[in-house]
Amino acid sequence: MAFQLDAPAHVIVLRVMNDMSIEQVHPVGPSDPEVPRGTHAVMAPSQPGIVPGHGRVLSRRENQAGYWLLIMSDTRTLPFELEARIQALKVDTDSLPNLVRQVPGALIGGRTTNWSAYYLGFVLAKKPH
Repeated sequence: MAFQLDAPAHVIVLRVMNDMSIEQVHPVGPSDPEVPRGTHAVMAPSQPGIVPGHGRVLSRRENQAGYWLLIMSDTRTLPFELEARIQALKVDTDSLPNLVRQVPGALIGGRTTNWSAYYLGFVLAKKPH
């Protein structure tokens, strides 16, 4: 997925999957540097996602669907902090679109009022033989 920033920002990129797991795409590593303005590309993570309150999904699925979720703010969120916040999410819906709408406020809300979030649906299906 590619995105463009018109101003530097702290960026969180997640994939919220149809099994209600959340894959942490960015930030990863030891820090959360501000992402400069410009066009940036991210790829799906190699590790499985987290089901809030239940831990990591054990295996990846061949047919995947869900939403890319891009959250930009003026506040830093370190990778270990993001993982802990995802794990602690209180999910009160069985609807994937509703979960996607709940996540940004739960991860960022209360720490700053200067944030925005965007989401885009996707489907990756295995090619027939």
